[in-house]
Amino acid sequence: MSILPEINRTFHRIGDRFGEFIDKKHFMGRTPFQDNWMAPDKKTAYANIKSDEKAYTIEVGLPGYDKEDVKIDIDQDMLHVRAEKQYKDDVKTSEFLRQEFCHESMFRSFRLRPNIDAENIKATFENGLLTLTLPQKYQPNTKHIEIK
Repeated sequence: MSILPEINRTFHRIGDRFGEFIDKKHFMGRTPFQDNWMAPDKKTAYANIKSDEKAYTIEVGLPGYDKEDVKIDIDQDMLHVRAEKQYKDDVKTSEFLRQEFCHESMFRSFRLRPNIDAENIKATFENGLLTLTLPQKYQPNTKHIEIK
């Protein structure tokens, strides 16, 4: 059981009562996890999800990352996409007046439905767009039950 839905409902209730005092575009209009302010070290990767009768297709936007920066894992019924980039120390730190990017990461998880064939998931990466194809297993809608 996840506590996130309850936390999100709590923030929305607060927003309903005090929203007129706070700029809704930046906080109360969205959940704290959508803007990722509770985990500032990881940005949320945006995704498009499509489906047809054969497969689900998930497109994850990872601009600025290379194929080698991306890791995809399945843990039980969760599909995790992580992208992490370390910048090289080609220039001495003392040459910077300000250095704000030396490490970047993005993260996104998707719950897999029971009809997903996890063994045959395919992934391609091109121009910062990760495309995952999740084939569906055939599951008949009818089931015969024997009488004993």
